[in-house]
Amino acid sequence: MASAPTTSKPENSAKGRVRSVGFPRSSEAFVSAPGDGKQNAQVQPPTQLRPTPRKRSKGRLFISMILLSVFGSLGYILWNELVRYQAYGTMEGRVVPVAVPWSGIIEAVHVQDGQYVTEGQLLAVIDSAELQIRMAKLEDDIRLAQAALTTRESELQSRQHELAIDRLRSQSEYDQLLSQLHSERAKLAELKAQNQAISQLEYKGVVPNVEVSQSSSAFQGQQLRVQSLEQAIERYQVGLDALDKRIEDNQGIASDQSRLNNLIDERQRLIQYQLLGEIRSPVNGRILRVGHWKGEFVELSTELFEVLQADSLRAVLYVKQSQAADYRAGQSLQMLVPPNDQDCPFTVERIDDETTTPPLNLARYFRKDEKLVKVIAKPSGGDFSDTQAAKPVWIGAEVRLPYRLLNFLDAASGKSSSTATQQLAAQ
Repeated sequence: MASAPTTSKPENSAKGRVRSVGFPRSSEAFVSAPGDGKQNAQVQPPTQLRPTPRKRSKGRLFISMILLSVFGSLGYILWNELVRYQAYGTMEGRVVPVAVPWSGIIEAVHVQDGQYVTEGQLLAVIDSAELQIRMAKLEDDIRLAQAALTTRESELQSRQHELAIDRLRSQSEYDQLLSQLHSERAKLAELKAQNQAISQLEYKGVVPNVEVSQSSSAFQGQQLRVQSLEQAIERYQVGLDALDKRIEDNQGIASDQSRLNNLIDERQRLIQYQLLGEIRSPVNGRILRVGHWKGEFVELSTELFEVLQADSLRAVLYVKQSQAADYRAGQSLQMLVPPNDQDCPFTVERIDDETTTPPLNLARYFRKDEKLVKVIAKPSGGDFSDTQAAKPVWIGAEVRLPYRLLNFLDAASGKSSSTATQQLAAQ
């Protein structure tokens, strides 16, 4: 008797499909549900496949590199801004403004930005219509005064000629009267002697009284004539003196001459004032800014130029009060002035005697309300006022003093600035 075929029991009777986890769908086996009268299909064993390895994400390396760059940059910035330098400061210089002396039109501009100028060099020329009108009026007044003076001189010469003629006529009459006076005086003397002789003879009774009376009358009459001549001569003398004064009188011409001289002096002053329109450089230095150009109208006291005075650039360092004792006059410092790549040599001029607070552009390097001391140093490496040179230094540029062991050693040992410079150069 043939035995009934043996049916295999499904591994999972809940479902008619069995799937091996981790294997592809092609290896799945299907079995019949129990109770089915048909012959169950033979179950094929699953094929053993190797699991697929997981791949590492490529974005992790890129993110790691970005984070490394960010943290590296941040660290460099913190080191460069807060740790690398021991003092910070700014460049300052003496800027001389050049303004116009009056309102007018610019006739010419002879310089440009960045040009080096010397003291007294002509920068620009400005013209004033008001000054031209004043000068023209003054010239007219001078011509009128000269004409009036010429007329007064002609009148004076004519009058003096007439007075001279009158003087000669009066002098002639005076001389005649004077001669007549001498003659009358001589006659008076004779009558006087005669009268005295007759008076003596009368006393003796020789001469009658009538003759004595006639002699006395003649003497008195001659005496009166002499007195009259003397008075006339005195009046002539007064008249001659008056004529001399009138001849010498030049008060009118003197006043005209004085007025003409005053006008000439005023013209000279106006010419000197007009020379102020030739605007010249007050100092040796470099033109920082040209504010206006040819043909523009400018008002009184308008700034045309800004001149950076030569050798006036200074570095003003702000150091902590506790570190101020490390600096002294004459000390050499090697400071960085961006955009220069190499340090620039400076020499300390002086240290301020009072504390201060940092400016706004440097406040981030110091604690709030921290007391600082100014250290003023001048460049010692050439003409730093030339922004076109190999090492440009600008006004307002930030100055940084790097940490250097040599600075502290130099400050502690008291070495000279020349020795410090030599050691820096050797280093």
